[in-house]
Amino acid sequence: MSAREWFRVLAKEFHALGPAWALCAVAVLGAWSSDTRLRGLAIAAFFFGAPALGALSIGHEFNYGTMSMLLTQPVRRRQLLLAKQVVLAILLMALALVVRWFDIRSILDELGRAAVWMPVMLGFFVAPWLTTVTRRPVAGAIFSMAIPGELLVLGYLVGKSLFLFDDAPHVGVDTFRTWVVWSGVLTACAAGAVFGIRAFTRLEVGGETSAESRTPAPRSTSRAAAMTGPRRAHPVLLLARKELRLQQLSLAIALIWFVGYVTSYIVIGSSPYFAPAAGVLTVCYGGILAAIAGAVASAEERQLGTLDSQLLLPVGIARQWLVKVAVTLAIALLLGYVMPRIVMATLAPALGPHDERLEPLFSVVLVLFAAGGLYVSTVCTSPLWAVILAFPVFFAIGTVFRFLGETMSQMDLGLIGVATARSLYRFDELVGLLFAAALAALVLRLARTNHRFVDRSAARIALHAAALLAAMTLGMGALAALRVL
Repeated sequence: MSAREWFRVLAKEFHALGPAWALCAVAVLGAWSSDTRLRGLAIAAFFFGAPALGALSIGHEFNYGTMSMLLTQPVRRRQLLLAKQVVLAILLMALALVVRWFDIRSILDELGRAAVWMPVMLGFFVAPWLTTVTRRPVAGAIFSMAIPGELLVLGYLVGKSLFLFDDAPHVGVDTFRTWVVWSGVLTACAAGAVFGIRAFTRLEVGGETSAESRTPAPRSTSRAAAMTGPRRAHPVLLLARKELRLQQLSLAIALIWFVGYVTSYIVIGSSPYFAPAAGVLTVCYGGILAAIAGAVASAEERQLGTLDSQLLLPVGIARQWLVKVAVTLAIALLLGYVMPRIVMATLAPALGPHDERLEPLFSVVLVLFAAGGLYVSTVCTSPLWAVILAFPVFFAIGTVFRFLGETMSQMDLGLIGVATARSLYRFDELVGLLFAAALAALVLRLARTNHRFVDRSAARIALHAAALLAAMTLGMGALAALRVL
């Protein structure tokens, strides 16, 4: 390519990845603040932001449907990939320098100071490769981000089993865990460097004029189709099947958790450290699954360009929305709560229904996460951006809840005669459940309004935020009046 062509390609890549600077802004604001929660948010933005940048470097072509146009350019694919990697390297280095400059690396002390480069390497080598293979940037980002965490837990559990009878077991465990994480990450980066180039140079994107669309169907197939005729099915079942296809990422994450849990139980299930680690990881898995299930429900249709045609179907919009909500909540509850309880109770009864982390209250949290993710999904055109924005939104809502709870609890809002009502069985849990249900219903109702319209009006979103804040204030005031807080 000539110098002018290189400049144009680089400018296009910078423009496509421009919104990713919001991740750097989150990292800077969190690192600048003295609040430990904001600093934790900055670290989370860094750990997820670096793989997200790598996924978007390839994934934005799939999001906007420009991959086929890019591959038909009279330029070698290796040169196109090199241009993308140059821009990606600049953005990743800027993000890493922000982390090092503001010194928010305290959480990385267990793996050494060099661990600050771990998300950068995964974002540069692994995330583009997984995005090219799966053709979904949200899958490339999430699976890349999960590699260090899975290796960290695996190294910890295996190390505890190997160095259980040593004089100083923690020294051997820490050394072994660090070795497992770095070996796994470097192996994944090497595989991404080799297979990523191969996957991009051999990538084929079919379109309407592809060879597959021009190939006539076999006579036997055409004859069988003519004999059987079109199949009829209930529209609700067809809509539910369509929603399940949109949730392929959630199903894949659930399958990975199931295989990982069963394998870990078979290998190191007898270790005394397996129980607490499995409980914590299951809670994290359930929350992430519920958020992702909601985040892809509407944004995936916008990315595929099928939302307009879906709204024009001879089925009421209210019915379509109810099916979408039902499938999303069902996946969040069945795969994030019911399945872990069954698996953990079957393999390890001590981790089953008696585990305090998997109490019924956790299912309520999953519903709220799925509802919040679904609302964020209705204002995004990409599932990846919906996932990225979902967790800061949850953090902001949690901060508001904490502020309102502390404020209301300090005010004397108790009602006369509440002691009689509080004598009812589990009165606090019942009131909290009703408040959570009302809040989830409000969020889903507001999300339906966004789902109906193609435009994403800032004024409408601001009104929704004000309505949600008012509802949270009234609800927390009612809880304080009933002395539930």
